[in-house]
Amino acid sequence: MATSERQPSKDRKVIRWRVKWRTGGSGQWNGEQLDRHGNAKRSNALVEAHDHRRPPAVDEIRKRT
Repeated sequence: MATSERQPSKDRKVIRWRVKWRTGGSGQWNGEQLDRHGNAKRSNALVEAHDHRRPPAVDEIRKRT
């Protein structure tokens, strides 16, 4: 299961979103940091749709932020 978490900066002025998952569902932890919650939700859904592996479209989502 991929998860997304809210990560405020130390001064709490900037909010980033971290999407993390285990490769293949039980392997090593991987993750992405994104600037927008909507992009984090999309990335989360793509990871789950690709059997908990980094989908090629994640790089495209990062370019949009």
